[in-house]
Amino acid sequence: MLLYEMTETDAITGLCDLGDGNFAYALMNGTLGAYSGNTRLWRIKSKSQAVALIQFPDPKALVCTWIHGKIDMRDPITGEVKLKESINNQIATTFITGDQLVVISTDGNVHGFIVDKKRNRTNDDQNLLHELNLKKYDLLTELQNYEQCRNNALSNENEGNKQIIPADTILETSLTINNQSKVPSVELQLVVSSDAIIRAVILFAEGIFDGESYIMYACFFFLHFLFEII
Repeated sequence: MLLYEMTETDAITGLCDLGDGNFAYALMNGTLGAYSGNTRLWRIKSKSQAVALIQFPDPKALVCTWIHGKIDMRDPITGEVKLKESINNQIATTFITGDQLVVISTDGNVHGFIVDKKRNRTNDDQNLLHELNLKKYDLLTELQNYEQCRNNALSNENEGNKQIIPADTILETSLTINNQSKVPSVELQLVVSSDAIIRAVILFAEGIFDGESYIMYACFFFLHFLFEII
């Protein structure tokens, strides 16, 4: 029974069962990748050609040896490189014996590799610490952005509040006749109870002013305003 059928760009030179329906593959043109069912998980392209694909030292690692002497260990699901090694000659074949990865070069030399679990654990801890530091940096940056937005909002709110007259503000007015001036006049005094500032006054009265209204601007802004109207 045929479950899946995929087509690649060149002849397949290597396959490795990764379990759970996943497998890694290598092509003659230097392509290395992995599938989950018929869904490609990852793919990379190298100038070299893969000699062997082996899970080592456990199913969580995929070792690929390349004909020109490169050896790399990858995450089988993401393709991320975990470790790199190399030998000075071309690789003829690769296999596992016990807890060692054995690589035989074309000049007849045999190379054995073991994984330093302590070093690997240290690398994992360093990677985890690096990821946590990156997350910490991202969170601090995001927090600074939130604080900046909050400060801007408060600043805008305060600026807006400065322009709003409180609802309980009381405006007191009084008219007085000033006979002490050279020309007797009527003086209007305005006083506000809150911190509201008097910037200008507009008076409406029929038959008193030349126009429909009389406007006075304060040279300086005060809480009270006294001026002659007639």
